[in-house]
Amino acid sequence: MKRPARQAKREAFGRRLRDAREAQGMRVSQARDQLLVDHGISVVVSTWWHWENGVSEPSATLLPSVAAVVGVAPMDLLTEAEGA
Repeated sequence: MKRPARQAKREAFGRRLRDAREAQGMRVSQARDQLLVDHGISVVVSTWWHWENGVSEPSATLLPSVAAVVGVAPMDLLTEAEGA
């Protein structure tokens, strides 16, 4: 029973991450590169793609850096904006 809810949560996270990245005018490869330059964190493009497509989520330790790259607070990626 929890698996579908967890999947929906990951998919919603991915949509918010993609929207934030696109609002910054960045391609996935650019966001990945910025994560390395600004935060010293290296991920492959497919990892970022998995995050945006609900396959997986970044760990709690990576979340603040991922959020910073796309210009939002970590909580903005985790929760729906009011009125959305």
